[in-house]
Amino acid sequence: MNINMKIITLIMLLLSVKITALANTENPQTYNLLFVGNSLTYTNNLPALVKQVALARGINVTTKMLAKPNYAIVDHWADGRVQELIKTKNYDYVIIQQGPSSQPDGYNMLVNGGRFYRDLTQEHGAKLAYFMVWPARQYYHTFDGVIANYTAGAQANDAILLPVGQIWKNHFDQTGDFSYYSSDQFHPSKIGSEVAATIIVETLFQGQNQNLRQAWITGTGEITDNQINIPSAYITTGGMFGEALNTDEINPVAWGHLNIEFTSCHTATMNYQSLTAVNGNGFGAGSYTIHRLANNHVSQQCEVSGFTQTNNKAFFSGSFYGGSARDGEGFTIDYLNASQAIVTWYTYLPTD
Repeated sequence: MNINMKIITLIMLLLSVKITALANTENPQTYNLLFVGNSLTYTNNLPALVKQVALARGINVTTKMLAKPNYAIVDHWADGRVQELIKTKNYDYVIIQQGPSSQPDGYNMLVNGGRFYRDLTQEHGAKLAYFMVWPARQYYHTFDGVIANYTAGAQANDAILLPVGQIWKNHFDQTGDFSYYSSDQFHPSKIGSEVAATIIVETLFQGQNQNLRQAWITGTGEITDNQINIPSAYITTGGMFGEALNTDEINPVAWGHLNIEFTSCHTATMNYQSLTAVNGNGFGAGSYTIHRLANNHVSQQCEVSGFTQTNNKAFFSGSFYGGSARDGEGFTIDYLNASQAIVTWYTYLPTD
């Protein structure tokens, strides 16, 4: 395990008490999910597992599955049945999936083929979601391509990204445990499908019916000049307070990326972009200026030397916030060495 993943794993454990969905047991809403895919969806009856996981969290769902062997989303579209189902207006979420899709033709189907689904779901009141899958183990070297293409498909079509493949890869890379694969080293084992179901529920329904809406977003960034670039920031699900905490149930969910560029010893411009959604509401993208809350000895040294003359970036360390307009949220930056820093953003879950 490299230093980045060690740090991320530690932070995920420390931040695990955050955003487990708290169900409102009075008149709970029922959500209707349509799964469109192939054997990676119907193996172990993933929709049924999603229903079970949701119910355990006090969320009522019904599911319908349209899945055939070796089918891509364009094959389902060519059959015409998926259009009939979406047009009934019975579904809150339409969850689409196909093979690993690491190659250019897979990218084309996810991005361009997905547009047909996007237009029809928007027209008929459903939200589109991409169930990111994984490659066969013998093609593990294509995993990054799978992640990139599913991410591109979701981003291009304003869809929710269900980052199952990303979470699988994080687990494999950190532990060397490949038990999420079945014996054929491609289809999911029962535990692999259960993990997928948990990620799907927690991505779709994070913060469902809860008043406590704090969220912590964190990642390890690379330092270049006066910038910290965090290509992979994470948010966690599955945590509980106190004795109820079970670290085995904590899942880091890929949130998006952050970039922080210092403009003085005490200010920086923060840019963010996320594909993660909470109950269908996305974090989106944006930018604002952050300000240091309190001076410390390294920021004082920066003042003495002058911002443009300071080569030691240890002055990045400290607590920051977005000024009076964003009072109530903030950042901590921990300078590790000349090339790395940990960034944590204390913010809130998006709402309608």
